[in-house]
Amino acid sequence: MWNILDVSLNRGEKKQLYYSPNGLETHKVPITLICGAKEGKTLGLIAGTHSGEYPAIPATSQFAKNINPQEVTGQIVIIHCLNSRGFWEKSMDAVPDDNMNLNSSFPGNKKGTPGEKIIDFVATKIFPELDFLLDMHSGSKVEKLVPCLFYCSIAEDAVVEATKKAALALNYKYLIIGTSNRSLFGYAALSGVPNLLVERGCFGECKQSDIQAYIKDIIQLMKHLGMISGECEDTITGEFYTNTTYLSSDVNGVWFPKVEAGQQIKKGEILGCVEDIFGNPIKEFYAEYDSVVFYLYCDLPIDKGTFLVAYGSKN
Repeated sequence: MWNILDVSLNRGEKKQLYYSPNGLETHKVPITLICGAKEGKTLGLIAGTHSGEYPAIPATSQFAKNINPQEVTGQIVIIHCLNSRGFWEKSMDAVPDDNMNLNSSFPGNKKGTPGEKIIDFVATKIFPELDFLLDMHSGSKVEKLVPCLFYCSIAEDAVVEATKKAALALNYKYLIIGTSNRSLFGYAALSGVPNLLVERGCFGECKQSDIQAYIKDIIQLMKHLGMISGECEDTITGEFYTNTTYLSSDVNGVWFPKVEAGQQIKKGEILGCVEDIFGNPIKEFYAEYDSVVFYLYCDLPIDKGTFLVAYGSKN
């Protein structure tokens, strides 16, 4: 017997439900609970933290539909779309009620705004149940990216080591260090939960190739954790990138990126430029060191503070 979120499951059972975080009736979060035939680790899968990042949402649904609990050792908590209201209202990332980004405001507040209540639900009801977490993202409608993985480096050594071993078991070339303690994956790590943030797909698209790649990620991770039988498949050799720059604009204007996701760049190479609406140059941005571009902003109008390019190196 397994009890979670006021739901009881027998061994080998699967249940699906809508859950209102902290009584928030305007947000019905779709969740699948899977109790394997044998006791073991508990894996969490979270999609739709940013409601306009799509591939992981159908990936978790297809996985949940096809997985046989009788073949699972342990338990799985699947949150198919955390920002459920944002999804139906076509918000690119934020909770419509309070414009909150669910990936940057942990630990939340049980009695706060809708976004704070959702965050508190994850921090207090989900994280304590987990032995590992996969936080699944993609590029929004204005972002282009190369498939990449983020891991937190500011947790206890055992958590970081478990995270890095799992990262090498998945099929990602770029394994990027993260240090944010208010992000979902950062706060989970500080709470003692090894986890990975993974990114596939971009421009708000939902390609079947990205969906299937995500399903393979889940299966590969479960094999690594000993939750299903079978050997982990060979993967590309992941490389750890410990130096990352997140470039933001300090001017308003019209943005023209000059690099592509996955491109190798040299120190001093132009990353992009900002012009006024008449085409007059305002500012150019250059790489500070030899690196690779992970993802970039591709919308035309920008304000001060707009994220432009993320790039990094191995040291």
